[in-house]
Amino acid sequence: VRLSASFGFSQFGRRQTITDSSRKAFEDWAIRVRTELAQIPTQDFNVHVRLAGKRVQFGFLHHGYAANFAVLRPGKTPNDTKSIKVKLFDLESLRREQAPAISRAEVLVGCPAEATLSPFSAREVEGFQRSMEFLEGEAHARGVELVRCTTHMAAADHIRLRIAA
Repeated sequence: VRLSASFGFSQFGRRQTITDSSRKAFEDWAIRVRTELAQIPTQDFNVHVRLAGKRVQFGFLHHGYAANFAVLRPGKTPNDTKSIKVKLFDLESLRREQAPAISRAEVLVGCPAEATLSPFSAREVEGFQRSMEFLEGEAHARGVELVRCTTHMAAADHIRLRIAA
């Protein structure tokens, strides 16, 4: 009875929710990157795709290249990490369901450079670094690349290079 009762509260298979703070930070980052890429057609941004019966939004989708935008902020890493994991899972599903069409999938993570972390406490810096290592491992396991960008201009330049390739 205890075993079956524990399944009633299981989080297995449940889609994680994104906190409002993370959602706002992710949206702000995506808007800044999109503004920097003004010459690219707008239909390539915020593309909705039906995956496993659900409607999922991707930050950028263009000729076999898919990208989601995210941020990882020291001091707010637990919520940001959960949100980035959702984006990784979405990209993995997209690649699996549209295997020949999507050749490259990435999450462009806006985060401070290691050298600029000195204003944060040692605990926050350690949590940030652990989260980044964890996310890199998760991304690798799912066939998705995690790209660290310190500015929205660097993220835009990265997308320009992917499109040109």
